[in-house]
This record gives sequence, C-alpha cells and structure tokens, in this order.
Amino acid sequence: EKADLKSVAVAGDFNWWDKSANPLVKTEAYIWRISLNLHPGKYQYKFILNETTWITDPASKAAADDGKGGKSSLLVVEASSPLSPNV
Repeated sequence: EKADLKSVAVAGDFNWWDKSANPLVKTEAYIWRISLNLHPGKYQYKFILNETTWITDPASKAAADDGKGGKSSLLVVEASSPLSPNV
C-alpha cells in the first residue's frame, strides 16, 4: 500500500549492499526516484521499503540468484546509462 510506504532505498553491488547509502526521493506524484553514476557493468540490487522489507525491482526484466535462495534484480549499465529506478 502506497500510503504505508515511508521510505525507499536501493542497495546492491554498487554500494556493498548498504541499505542506508542510497535513499530514493519521493516526488509529488508519489514516484520514488534516484540517479546514480555507475561504471559500465552488471549490478545486482534490491529495493528496501520502510528500512526493513527487501524486494526485487518490479520493473526489472532481469534477475540473478542472490546467493541466499532468492533473487536480486539485475541491471546492465552501458557507457553513459544512469540508474533511475522508479517504485
């Protein structure tokens, strides 16, 4: 439920899975956004809702084994392709 969503962050290979390193910002249209400058490569990531619930990116078409019996979203960054996920 969107009304219950107080915070969203993204954690992944690019920030050593630090759930507090990259919080998203909520727009007036209730869209959560972030822009990160990432080097070209493949990155696994998840969103953290309300600082406790880890989820894969519902908009991501690619996933990878997270090594814990679950899945992580997978992002392939080409040269000059910033990460801008929306929740």
